[in-house]
Amino acid sequence: MIKAISAGAAVVGFVILIVAVVVGWVVAPNLIENMVEKETQLQNGTDIYEKWVNIPVPIYLKFYLWNVTNYEDYQNNKDWSAKPNISEIGPYIYKENRTKYEIRSNPDDDTVTYRQKITYTFVPEMSVGPDTDVVNIINVPLFSVAAVLATKNLIITPLVLQLLLGPLSRERLVKMDVPVRDVIFGWRLNLIYDIIASVGTELGMHFPPEMQDGKFGFYLNRNNTNADGLWEVYSGVRDSSKFSIIKTIEGESRLDDWWDDECAMINGTDGTMFPPFVEKDTTLFAYIPEICRSVWLRYTEKTEYEGIPGYRFRIPNELFTSPHIHPPNWCFCMPVKPPLNQDCDFTGGGRIFSCKSDAPIIISKPHFLDAQEDIYTQMDGLKPEKAKHDTFIDVEPITGFPLRAQKRLQIGVELQTLSTFGAPWNTINHVFFPAIWADEEAALDDKLVDEIKTKLIKPLRLVTIGKWSAVGVGIFVTVVGSTYFSYLMWFKK
Repeated sequence: MIKAISAGAAVVGFVILIVAVVVGWVVAPNLIENMVEKETQLQNGTDIYEKWVNIPVPIYLKFYLWNVTNYEDYQNNKDWSAKPNISEIGPYIYKENRTKYEIRSNPDDDTVTYRQKITYTFVPEMSVGPDTDVVNIINVPLFSVAAVLATKNLIITPLVLQLLLGPLSRERLVKMDVPVRDVIFGWRLNLIYDIIASVGTELGMHFPPEMQDGKFGFYLNRNNTNADGLWEVYSGVRDSSKFSIIKTIEGESRLDDWWDDECAMINGTDGTMFPPFVEKDTTLFAYIPEICRSVWLRYTEKTEYEGIPGYRFRIPNELFTSPHIHPPNWCFCMPVKPPLNQDCDFTGGGRIFSCKSDAPIIISKPHFLDAQEDIYTQMDGLKPEKAKHDTFIDVEPITGFPLRAQKRLQIGVELQTLSTFGAPWNTINHVFFPAIWADEEAALDDKLVDEIKTKLIKPLRLVTIGKWSAVGVGIFVTVVGSTYFSYLMWFKK
């Protein structure tokens, strides 16, 4: 009788072990995967759909502006021997609200089309001061117009360039005492620009979207508007691996701003959500409308946010590496019209001239982080630090839901030596001059943290505890039963 009990215990223990392995490593993961796939669908009625329509994650846009402190010495020195001295002013923080509308489902294509209105509301209590603070900033519209005119090779170009800095225009190389909110959302340009814009339109010239309607601002016409047009993204109903990935913008799957299909493709999501089941070897892509290109992020380390485990992805250095070093970047080296500098052999910034109607606008990491030394030593005041100026996103790997993100990008102007147009244009040093950088910060609030823990993390932990406990019990019962049975059969015999 005892032999039968011990043998039965060994068999029961082995069965428990097999069932625990099958349930814990096969059945439960499949159930969780099916549950996640069912929830990550842009269909009315799913939990993720409501979060997609009205992003519940608090998003703050922090602006830092570069104030030129030695502007008199810098712009009045005819041989440009004075090194520019700049200081960072900020942050000036705006709450960002995103609302999607005109949402239409396209089941045949497994896509959803929509428009999105983004609203920015100033948050004075979080900012360094009121957004009426003034700043002396490098005159981006002046250099933009000068560069665009210079490439047209018109007879009147030298005269117009001189007029831009003449007593009638009263423009200077450094724009003085501009309120912070005007730098961001637009200040009124003088009459000379209106004349140039009118004449330029007749001659087929265009100016960047930041310079329209007689105004200039880095976020001009982007507040409380649908600035980015009609988007079409995959719903994830048929294929969860495509969830929220952009298919087209305004009906186009590629951008006219780049000459190569690889660079011109609109890759990835808008950065607020990603497809589920993210692995360490996954490359995340996010399209950024302001710079007319997609950026990619790679896994760097495990992380944790409020008790939720995640993977951290960062923008790699290759994004702004010279194409001579990183050949895939050649397609971002668009032909620059003379007399502008055509050399793309620099690391630490990216030209987006073609995205800005040939205006010499550049993007980089803030403070020219990871740039070659001669770029960030061209002026005093830059202090690049990885912890403060790098871009990263922490993702919960099973759902692909972002836990925390810091998108940090700097916009500036590439000062060009225009050798055939007289002083001061023919003596300006070739300099990458920063104007403003933004830190778009988002992190789950307590409500969303609790929701993810309740719906995902706690069940996963229960499954983990349960399967390993069952395995332990199975092994224990099997070992005890078989050991005692062996003892009765052999040793007692």
